[in-house]
Amino acid sequence: MATREQTSATAKLDAIYELFQTFTLSSPESDFTSFGSYFTPNCSANLRSMREEPKRGRQAAVDDLKALVKEGWHIDERRIDAQAEVSGTTGITVFCQMSNRLNIMGDILDPFQETAVVSFDSDGLISDFKLYSCRSPIVRIVQEKTRLGPYSEDYMATPEHLPRMQANM
Repeated sequence: MATREQTSATAKLDAIYELFQTFTLSSPESDFTSFGSYFTPNCSANLRSMREEPKRGRQAAVDDLKALVKEGWHIDERRIDAQAEVSGTTGITVFCQMSNRLNIMGDILDPFQETAVVSFDSDGLISDFKLYSCRSPIVRIVQEKTRLGPYSEDYMATPEHLPRMQANM
């Protein structure tokens, strides 16, 4: 049976994802400030993927979220496959496996598999946010749209990618 504190941690993670889904280019600064209020001042946040260096500090997490929004990244729908909480000596960690519907620069990825591992300190603030996923589908879309990215010209010219690239030109 979950304790009141554990239920609170899950509710906070749910609230963060609900807030994630509202962000647009015209979101007011107060919404980003609200997002940042869930984090400790010296948190570690991987909002994109564990392949990236974590952002250190509340403001860095907020700035990374702003960059994601500016880059055309949006969660259209969050779907939880499994979720668990573990109490530790320093707080609670929530593990959340999701099959989300993402909108990346107008292209839909559905389902997009992600697992969030989020640690809350004893005050109920996020001290560590880790997002595990394979970002290759996102990187492919960004490269197709911008022509910038890690995939080679040979890879992008394969028959399965060529029609999409020509349609985006």
